[in-house]
Amino acid sequence: GQSYSLPALVFSNACHSAQLNPVLIDLEYQRANYGMASAFLFAGVRHYIGSIRRIEDNASLIFAREFYTKLISGVSVGESLRLSKLKLIKEYGLAGLHWVNYLLYGDPGFVFFKLPAPKKSKAKVRLIYKKVSQKIGLALVFLVVSIFLAFWLPRINPTKLYLFLQASSEYHQGNNQKAINLGQQIINEDQDYLAVYPIVADAYERIGNKDKALKYYIDYVLKSEKLNNQVQLIQAYIKLGWFYQFDGQYEKAKELYDKAINLSRQLNNRQTEALALRKLAVWHIDQSNYDQALDLLTKSVAINLEYPGKFENIKNLASDYFDIGLVFANKNDYEAAKNFYGKSLKIFEKLRLTNELSDCYFNLGEIYFYQKQYQNALDYYFKGLKLDQKQNNKVNLASGLNMIGELYLEIDDLNKAEDYFKQSISLAGQINSRLDLAAVNYNLGLLYKKRGRKNLVKDYWRQAQEIYRTLDPQMYQQIRKELLELDGI
Repeated sequence: GQSYSLPALVFSNACHSAQLNPVLIDLEYQRANYGMASAFLFAGVRHYIGSIRRIEDNASLIFAREFYTKLISGVSVGESLRLSKLKLIKEYGLAGLHWVNYLLYGDPGFVFFKLPAPKKSKAKVRLIYKKVSQKIGLALVFLVVSIFLAFWLPRINPTKLYLFLQASSEYHQGNNQKAINLGQQIINEDQDYLAVYPIVADAYERIGNKDKALKYYIDYVLKSEKLNNQVQLIQAYIKLGWFYQFDGQYEKAKELYDKAINLSRQLNNRQTEALALRKLAVWHIDQSNYDQALDLLTKSVAINLEYPGKFENIKNLASDYFDIGLVFANKNDYEAAKNFYGKSLKIFEKLRLTNELSDCYFNLGEIYFYQKQYQNALDYYFKGLKLDQKQNNKVNLASGLNMIGELYLEIDDLNKAEDYFKQSISLAGQINSRLDLAAVNYNLGLLYKKRGRKNLVKDYWRQAQEIYRTLDPQMYQQIRKELLELDGI
């Protein structure tokens, strides 16, 4: 049959048309199975543009229209791509993530349409340009190839964007050290690449390096302020506030949440406003202000429901439901809590956000624990524990091991309880998680009280009391009272 030369550019504006699947990269892969991206490149196509994740029709239309407009007007393929990404950022914001979808493989400086300099009247040039543009635009439409699945993309000249996507992928797969290494590589090349700072900080926090995590969270704030990137600054305030809240520094956390809410409202950024409202709601839950928390969460839900087609808003809605479940759990309305945890779990499963499932499993397990359905509770606890182990999430592991120990303590299986408490206290000590250290020290005191070992009870309770002195005065007073009662036994 006849053969035709391949086009110089293939732009596949379809979901996952440039998706990387490292599992498929082996010696036999190229002979056995080509993804469409690699197939075009190996066949001789000079430039390939594809999407590395799911894309929405409206966003892809905006991107494609801007890309072809710039390309036809004589802009290089790389610059056309960059300007189209900026267009998506303008339309959807940085947090929308539509702009990260597209990757270019080829020569970014290549210009497809070098427009001739005008020779006669400007009006005539404009007329000729319009006709040429229409013809070229029509021709280019036929170059767009709809490709629905592609499983591999060769690593040709990785850019900072590519490294960023790889770092994000490694983080979500639980490969924290790889995410850190990739993130630091980007920062070494460009200290103003703001989006990578929270990934590095989150990864450090997961593995328990709180000092490094705090450094990168603070750097995220300072760099965002320096570059006057207010959307990133809101995210930085929220991230740093969340860190302080987990460390028991509640006033610092609230101050940052308030800043994030105020700046979001100034910018009319509804998405970040909802996120900050939810974080402040959890702050109020920690202070036992459940009505205030529920009011804030209701506002966050209302905002997220305004954008039913946006991935980030759907994800945030799942988190809203989770935290509403937490409110009801603290108010002892266990059926309502279970209902909202279940809603959250279904959305996270639908979005395939496995890194979010652990908290759902543990909190559902805790509801069954309160209802004295201990086997159901253990089943959910171990589901969550397995995910945290896979992601090497030491912060979650310290808390989860303590919760399992509490269950065994409740059913008087003291040996298993002691084993899980000891694992928890060791891990919490490694990562200096003060709230977890306080909780497990208190629980070990309860365990040794059941065994009648009064001196050990005092030792563990006093260690817990010392931590709670500044973090939780109410708990400090409770332990003080229990120590006095212990002396009277």
